[in-house]
Amino acid sequence: MATRCNVIVKFGKSTVHLYRHWDGYPAVCGAAIVEAYNATRKAHNPGPAFVSALLALRNEPRTGQTEGSPIYELTDDLHGDIEHVYAVRFNASDVAKIRHAARPQGMFDDAEGWTNDGKPLPMSGFVAIVNQEREEMNMRLVELAKESAFYADAEPFALVALA
Repeated sequence: MATRCNVIVKFGKSTVHLYRHWDGYPAVCGAAIVEAYNATRKAHNPGPAFVSALLALRNEPRTGQTEGSPIYELTDDLHGDIEHVYAVRFNASDVAKIRHAARPQGMFDDAEGWTNDGKPLPMSGFVAIVNQEREEMNMRLVELAKESAFYADAEPFALVALA
């Protein structure tokens, strides 16, 4: 089952919508956002460079997806079946702030019930959310490894940091 998301990137007068079909939750997509930000934050135009960095990401063979296929694709608006949405805004000083909202599990009405306090976070605050989810997933992997040999070789998620 896919965890779909959109990443909306705003810089200057431009808005770019990206769609990700798999692993749209903060532990994976959020980490990719942080890593793309780290790689592009000192670029001359970090907004477009950030979008290019995400579009350059490709699936690896172990993901079960077609090796080398793009992880993100350009789209013209929000998809109707997403579970997460991220909005990254670069201001005039090219500093990014981010908002994240998640649809509660089992909720199918796109108009109401999304989690979001409405406050844009500095990237450092978003890193804390990503790492909290990664720590929770790592604890779950430990429990799963106790229950099934299938998870015995599962590697924990590394925590992310701002560069």
